[in-house]
Amino acid sequence: MKYSFEDLEVWKKSREIRNVIFKMVKLFPKIESQRLSDKMIRSSRAIGDMIAQGFGKVKSKENIKLCQQSRGEAMELLNHLITAHDCNYIEEFTFNKNREEITSCIGMINGYVKYLRESAPDQTNNIDEAQLVREINRSSLEAAESRKVAG
Repeated sequence: MKYSFEDLEVWKKSREIRNVIFKMVKLFPKIESQRLSDKMIRSSRAIGDMIAQGFGKVKSKENIKLCQQSRGEAMELLNHLITAHDCNYIEEFTFNKNREEITSCIGMINGYVKYLRESAPDQTNNIDEAQLVREINRSSLEAAESRKVAG
């Protein structure tokens, strides 16, 4: 069986966030369609885009760089979410739920980066694909859980 970025839990989380954001911004005032809505859609899409692109890279350093950019996009999305809340476009419950999901995704990205940094540069190229995906998912989920406990 061939594995891809679609098997990564961190990518699956980014996909969930992207889909929620897409539905959320449809409820924003029309004046925001080319402003805040567009920015939120772009940053939510970029999170998963960069995870997918990084997974396809041969070198861990390139993957790490793209994961760091993905984390930056998640932070940007969180900032836009705060703006939407400040403008009263979303209720407190919606804000808190989505903030928690984005924060969890950031933790998972951190876990993925940690895994990439700790593995030898060539190790990820010689490892069985199924084992690689399992190890990345384990590391991502552990980082997200430790972030919940600490936060």
